[in-house]
Amino acid sequence: MKYILFTSKQSASNNIAKFLVEAGFSESGQNTWRKDDFLLVDAQTASVLDIVPPADAELALVLSPHRSETKKPCLTVHTSGNWCPKAEMGGEPSKLSVSNPSIMRGLLINMNAINSSTGLGFEVCYESDHHGPTLDIPYTFVEVGSSEEQWNNLKACRIVADAVLDSIKKEEKSKVFFGIGFSHYMPSITKYVLNGADAAGHMLPSYAFECLDEKMFLQGIERNKDGKANYVLLERKAFNAAQRKAVEELCLKHNIELVKI
Repeated sequence: MKYILFTSKQSASNNIAKFLVEAGFSESGQNTWRKDDFLLVDAQTASVLDIVPPADAELALVLSPHRSETKKPCLTVHTSGNWCPKAEMGGEPSKLSVSNPSIMRGLLINMNAINSSTGLGFEVCYESDHHGPTLDIPYTFVEVGSSEEQWNNLKACRIVADAVLDSIKKEEKSKVFFGIGFSHYMPSITKYVLNGADAAGHMLPSYAFECLDEKMFLQGIERNKDGKANYVLLERKAFNAAQRKAVEELCLKHNIELVKI
């Protein structure tokens, strides 16, 4: 079963879900609504990070708030996972969930288009893989950030809901890459996808590069919904010569194309 998960105890999560119900998800049991082959479920947890997907979940999309100290207005999408041996925000250390590149690309493109057409003016971007849970199913977070003001901005929450509806309706298959980029918000990789035809799977930020051993490299390549990534996309200026060479050697050893931007 395919799930869209939220919690009514968090404002952004609940607001996005309300728009999905208005758009045609019909009641299908206690705290559950259905549209086509997706179930919308209110987990009623204190945090979206506490949500446990149902045992029969083949994939899940989580409606989530985004938090940051800058409180910048943004709409983001990412896969859960921990690149490093520390798992300070849940999940297993050094493990990535399965990514859903086509859904993430659809969400990014749709949020960006609606954000522009409505004049909302939020930043729209990918985020690197971070926080738990770490699951063996495609697990995607789509978020409104970065403070209570934005979580209660109904225009922003509606944009996310509309993007979700468009993205689950038609999953377009694309070539998939494993992105290795500069910052948590992946501006260069976001631009690359918005201006091209390919889809990001897992994304490693420069601040976690020290955790990129062979095991984590292979997770970044292999743990995607539709199979192995077709290539690695490396943001050249974000890394020094030794780091670039390390990526080149891993790609060569595992016969993976390396594209530099």
